[in-house]
Amino acid sequence: MHDDVYAIKQISEIKPHIRCTLQEHLDIIEKKFGKNWYYKHIELVKDRFPKWLSYETHTPAVFNKQKFKYILDKYEWLWATKSLYYNHYWIEWVRLPEGKQDCKIYNQQDISKQMLKLPYISSDDAIVWNDKFWELLDTKLMNIAKHRRMRYLFY
Repeated sequence: MHDDVYAIKQISEIKPHIRCTLQEHLDIIEKKFGKNWYYKHIELVKDRFPKWLSYETHTPAVFNKQKFKYILDKYEWLWATKSLYYNHYWIEWVRLPEGKQDCKIYNQQDISKQMLKLPYISSDDAIVWNDKFWELLDTKLMNIAKHRRMRYLFY
């Protein structure tokens, strides 16, 4: 997994999650952050592939190394590599739970029991310094037997 994604439920398989179309994703980013660097990188991909879906969901991703290298070479290291990879190879996907645009926790307002219903959460750099984040994460991890818990805490 990416270094900021945590599985908070047992995983039997990982399918990529979509959030919406790339254009809808751009609309969300612009409303929340304006036309920042993230917006511009997603826009680069959308301009080339206007009908593609956005897989930028802060959820686990599984890549075949050779296929991933091909994507990086073919698309000249464009950003939004999850979207490039999964759209290019037409990999089966699942939609995020109803009403969720993302699994990322940006601030204390995003920390809630609702987040524990998702299979994954992702932490923003600033939230990892928040004690409430670790209390809720620890509460969820306490449901895992002690002898298996270490696998979830270290990689």
